[in-house]
Amino acid sequence: MTPLVASICLGFAQESAPRVTAAELISKAFARYASADRIVGDIRLTQVAQNRSVNVDTQIQLEKPAKVFLFQRRGGSEPRERLVTSDGRTFSYDKPDKSLGRPRYTEDIHIFFANKPKDLTIGDIYLAGVTREWADKGAMLDVIVARSEATEKGKIYPDLQYRLSQWPAFQLQGKVRIGNVDAWGISGSYRDDESKPVTGSFELYITDTGDIVRYVLRQQMEFPNITKDIINVVSTWDIHVIVNGTTNAALFRVVN
Repeated sequence: MTPLVASICLGFAQESAPRVTAAELISKAFARYASADRIVGDIRLTQVAQNRSVNVDTQIQLEKPAKVFLFQRRGGSEPRERLVTSDGRTFSYDKPDKSLGRPRYTEDIHIFFANKPKDLTIGDIYLAGVTREWADKGAMLDVIVARSEATEKGKIYPDLQYRLSQWPAFQLQGKVRIGNVDAWGISGSYRDDESKPVTGSFELYITDTGDIVRYVLRQQMEFPNITKDIINVVSTWDIHVIVNGTTNAALFRVVN
């Protein structure tokens, strides 16, 4: 675990459990993804509101420093697909809505930034290609990609810091069975960001090795253009990724 990633969790209340704390588990998970050379797997989001549900599936294959395959498919009445690919030299992504040009943009990894040469990383490609048009650009994708930025004081992880700020208080709940694995349950309060009030609650399930296997978010949301009622929305992310797993080179092919 790197001290910089671990330090993200400092300042949160420690739990009384003698073996492990919620903050330690979250820090371990963040560090595990941030330090991984390769990540392979998928995330399924199931969102339920007013007895209706929709699924969003995201396939993930990452290999440092700059190979990327992110494919997302949303089901339901308004299906949609989004794709980002990089072969380590060139990357491509879907044109953002309301932008002009071809359906997909293609860019070089090697660029000049502030009059200096720079090689883009997985995090840079993620920032450019995974836009607000993606149906699920949620906490779990941010955590797994673990985008970093270099500063004068060292490396920072802005997405990890932002996601952690959404959990102002949390506590350890003990071990439970999720699918075929045992995981520690963590529960707490949720807010959109640190300037906003609490509007929901979350559950996070992390294994002893630091793998996040499930994230549940319960929110009360307003949709004034649809109804005056407050809608209870439950979003569940089931995560099946292998840290430093074997990648499929064919998936990194740039799709123009």
